[in-house]
Amino acid sequence: MITISFNNSDRRVTLALRARGPKLIAAEKRTLAELMVDLQAVIHRKLSGEVLNSRGGGGSLIGSVRQTPITVTGSAISGSVQAGGGLLWWATVHEEGGEKEYEILPGILTGKSNKKALAFFGQGATGLSFGTTAMTSLYHKRGVLGGTLRANKFGAFATAGGIVVRKVIHPPLPKRSFMATSLEELRGRIIQRVFETAAGALR
Repeated sequence: MITISFNNSDRRVTLALRARGPKLIAAEKRTLAELMVDLQAVIHRKLSGEVLNSRGGGGSLIGSVRQTPITVTGSAISGSVQAGGGLLWWATVHEEGGEKEYEILPGILTGKSNKKALAFFGQGATGLSFGTTAMTSLYHKRGVLGGTLRANKFGAFATAGGIVVRKVIHPPLPKRSFMATSLEELRGRIIQRVFETAAGALR
């Protein structure tokens, strides 16, 4: 959040701003709306690989980034950009960092309870360098077994460094802020534009 106040300005400036209240409010609303578009663009950039890599689409994190309407409450003019919420509750974990380790169980992402184990390649495993064709040949592609390691591929999977476990204890996620860091990146520009708009209203 960035809060800018003219309360401590020279008395003549404060009186002049109050006298031009409607004009000033209209101008600052336009400026703030433009700045929120800029802020949204920076957040999109950070979610396009700079901080996280969120795929496009309405159900994705990048698709949830939205501007809120500019509001005027008394003498305060406010604008913001929001992201996440609902099924994207985990966005807060990335933004603020995880507080504790957590379990990853079979079927936790798909919701399928018929999975008995997790199969994956650990860091440094030869299997990580497999191309798409070689990788997909290890797993069933469709039906109830989709995403399941083929029984006749266990040997090849293990030879390539594959790991099969019942669950994984994942350490707390590191902080990877995409909201607060975007606002901080634009802080100087936002303050400058707000004051420039106020100066223009005094002319």
